[in-house]
Amino acid sequence: MLLLFFLIDIGVSWGWIPLVIFILPFLFIDCNLGLFILSFFRPKKSFQNKVVWITGASSGIGEEFAYEMARMGATLVLSARRQSELERVRNNCQDSEKHIVVPLDLDNFSSHKDIVSHVFDKVQRVDLFVNNAARGQQSLAVDTLFSVDELLIRTNTL
Repeated sequence: MLLLFFLIDIGVSWGWIPLVIFILPFLFIDCNLGLFILSFFRPKKSFQNKVVWITGASSGIGEEFAYEMARMGATLVLSARRQSELERVRNNCQDSEKHIVVPLDLDNFSSHKDIVSHVFDKVQRVDLFVNNAARGQQSLAVDTLFSVDELLIRTNTL
Protein backbone atom coordinates (compact mmCIF):
# COMPACT_ATOMS: atom_id res chain seq x y z
CA MET A 1 0.00 0.00 0.00
CA LEU A 2 2.85 2.33 0.83
CA LEU A 3 4.32 1.63 -2.60
CA LEU A 4 1.05 2.62 -4.23
CA PHE A 5 0.98 5.97 -2.41
CA PHE A 6 4.63 6.54 -3.31
CA LEU A 7 3.90 5.95 -6.99
CA ILE A 8 0.97 8.35 -6.93
CA ASP A 9 2.99 10.97 -5.03
CA ILE A 10 5.83 11.03 -7.58
CA GLY A 11 3.41 11.42 -10.44
CA VAL A 12 3.52 7.93 -11.96
CA SER A 13 0.68 7.40 -14.41
CA TRP A 14 -2.18 5.04 -13.45
CA GLY A 15 -1.05 2.61 -16.18
CA TRP A 16 1.52 1.20 -13.75
CA ILE A 17 -1.01 0.34 -11.04
CA PRO A 18 -2.14 -3.02 -12.53
CA LEU A 19 1.51 -4.04 -12.84
CA VAL A 20 2.16 -3.18 -9.19
CA ILE A 21 -0.95 -5.09 -8.10
CA PHE A 22 0.25 -8.10 -10.14
CA ILE A 23 3.75 -8.03 -8.62
CA LEU A 24 2.73 -7.51 -4.96
CA PRO A 25 1.65 -11.13 -4.31
CA PHE A 26 5.13 -12.34 -5.32
CA LEU A 27 6.58 -10.37 -2.42
CA PHE A 28 4.43 -12.20 0.16
CA ILE A 29 4.25 -15.83 -1.01
CA ASP A 30 7.00 -18.41 -0.99
CA CYS A 31 5.85 -20.65 -3.82
CA ASN A 32 4.58 -20.83 -7.35
CA LEU A 33 1.65 -18.42 -7.79
CA GLY A 34 -0.47 -21.12 -9.41
CA LEU A 35 0.03 -23.49 -6.47
CA PHE A 36 -0.70 -20.66 -4.06
CA ILE A 37 -4.03 -19.95 -5.76
CA LEU A 38 -4.91 -23.67 -6.02
CA SER A 39 -4.25 -24.12 -2.29
CA PHE A 40 -7.46 -22.20 -1.61
CA PHE A 41 -9.52 -24.64 -3.69
CA ARG A 42 -8.14 -28.07 -2.81
CA PRO A 43 -10.14 -30.23 -0.43
CA LYS A 44 -8.81 -29.78 3.09
CA LYS A 45 -9.71 -33.30 4.21
CA SER A 46 -9.12 -35.25 1.00
CA PHE A 47 -7.36 -38.10 2.85
CA GLN A 48 -10.09 -38.51 5.47
CA ASN A 49 -10.44 -42.22 6.41
CA LYS A 50 -7.26 -43.13 4.52
CA VAL A 51 -4.22 -44.84 6.04
CA VAL A 52 -0.82 -43.58 4.92
CA TRP A 53 2.38 -45.43 5.86
CA ILE A 54 5.48 -43.23 5.60
CA THR A 55 9.01 -44.59 5.95
CA GLY A 56 11.74 -42.10 6.73
CA ALA A 57 9.19 -40.04 8.67
CA SER A 58 11.57 -38.90 11.42
CA SER A 59 13.02 -35.92 9.53
CA GLY A 60 13.17 -33.97 6.29
CA ILE A 61 10.68 -34.60 3.52
CA GLY A 62 9.10 -37.56 5.34
CA GLU A 63 8.42 -35.42 8.41
CA GLU A 64 6.85 -32.60 6.39
CA PHE A 65 4.83 -35.09 4.35
CA ALA A 66 3.51 -36.57 7.61
CA TYR A 67 2.36 -33.14 8.80
CA GLU A 68 0.59 -32.48 5.50
CA MET A 69 -1.12 -35.88 5.41
CA ALA A 70 -2.27 -35.46 9.02
CA ARG A 71 -3.65 -32.02 8.17
CA MET A 72 -5.58 -33.61 5.30
CA GLY A 73 -7.18 -36.14 7.65
CA ALA A 74 -5.13 -39.30 7.09
CA THR A 75 -4.30 -41.85 9.74
CA LEU A 76 -0.51 -42.20 9.71
CA VAL A 77 1.83 -45.11 10.25
CA LEU A 78 5.20 -43.45 10.88
CA SER A 79 8.34 -45.53 10.41
CA ALA A 80 12.05 -44.84 10.74
CA ARG A 81 14.96 -46.12 12.80
CA ARG A 82 14.79 -43.48 15.57
CA GLN A 83 11.68 -44.06 17.69
CA SER A 84 12.16 -40.89 19.78
CA GLU A 85 12.10 -38.76 16.63
CA LEU A 86 9.03 -40.58 15.37
CA GLU A 87 7.26 -39.84 18.66
CA ARG A 88 8.18 -36.17 18.29
CA VAL A 89 6.76 -36.08 14.75
CA ARG A 90 3.59 -37.88 15.84
CA ASN A 91 3.07 -35.44 18.72
CA ASN A 92 3.45 -32.50 16.33
CA CYS A 93 0.89 -33.93 13.90
CA GLN A 94 -2.74 -32.89 13.91
CA ASP A 95 -4.90 -35.49 15.77
CA SER A 96 -1.73 -37.14 17.09
CA GLU A 97 -3.58 -39.80 19.09
CA LYS A 98 -4.84 -41.59 15.96
CA HIS A 99 -1.37 -42.07 14.41
CA ILE A 100 0.92 -44.99 15.20
CA VAL A 101 4.69 -45.21 15.42
CA VAL A 102 6.40 -48.33 14.11
CA PRO A 103 10.21 -48.38 14.37
CA LEU A 104 11.63 -49.93 11.22
CA ASP A 105 15.12 -50.49 9.87
CA LEU A 106 14.78 -51.22 6.17
CA ASP A 107 18.18 -52.93 6.17
CA ASN A 108 16.92 -55.65 8.49
CA PHE A 109 14.91 -57.73 6.00
CA SER A 110 14.17 -60.46 8.52
CA SER A 111 12.00 -58.08 10.59
CA HIS A 112 9.83 -56.86 7.70
CA LYS A 113 7.26 -59.66 7.80
CA ASP A 114 6.58 -59.22 11.52
CA ILE A 115 6.40 -55.44 11.23
CA VAL A 116 3.98 -55.58 8.30
CA SER A 117 1.79 -58.03 10.22
CA HIS A 118 1.87 -55.72 13.24
CA VAL A 119 0.83 -52.71 11.13
CA PHE A 120 -2.05 -54.58 9.50
CA ASP A 121 -3.20 -55.80 12.91
CA LYS A 122 -3.39 -52.16 14.05
CA VAL A 123 -4.88 -50.45 10.96
CA GLN A 124 -6.33 -53.31 8.83
CA ARG A 125 -5.27 -51.67 5.54
CA VAL A 126 -2.78 -49.23 3.99
CA ASP A 127 -4.14 -46.95 1.27
CA LEU A 128 -0.85 -45.21 0.45
CA PHE A 129 2.71 -46.38 1.10
CA VAL A 130 5.40 -43.69 0.86
CA ASN A 131 8.86 -45.27 0.75
CA ASN A 132 10.84 -42.19 1.71
CA ALA A 133 13.62 -43.79 3.79
CA ALA A 134 17.16 -43.29 2.53
CA ARG A 135 20.75 -43.20 3.69
CA GLY A 136 23.66 -41.12 2.50
CA GLN A 137 27.43 -41.26 2.70
CA GLN A 138 29.85 -38.40 2.39
CA SER A 139 33.26 -39.74 1.51
CA LEU A 140 35.36 -40.52 -1.51
CA ALA A 141 34.51 -43.82 -3.17
CA VAL A 142 38.08 -45.03 -2.70
CA ASP A 143 37.80 -44.41 1.07
CA THR A 144 34.40 -46.09 1.50
CA LEU A 145 34.18 -49.69 2.63
CA PHE A 146 32.19 -52.09 0.48
CA SER A 147 29.94 -52.89 3.46
CA VAL A 148 28.89 -49.21 3.56
CA ASP A 149 28.13 -49.23 -0.18
CA GLU A 150 26.13 -52.44 0.26
CA LEU A 151 24.14 -50.85 3.11
CA LEU A 152 23.38 -47.78 0.97
CA ILE A 153 22.22 -49.90 -1.96
CA ARG A 154 20.01 -52.09 0.26
CA THR A 155 18.35 -49.09 1.89
CA ASN A 156 18.02 -46.79 -1.08
CA THR A 157 17.17 -49.17 -3.91
CA LEU A 158 15.79 -52.46 -2.59
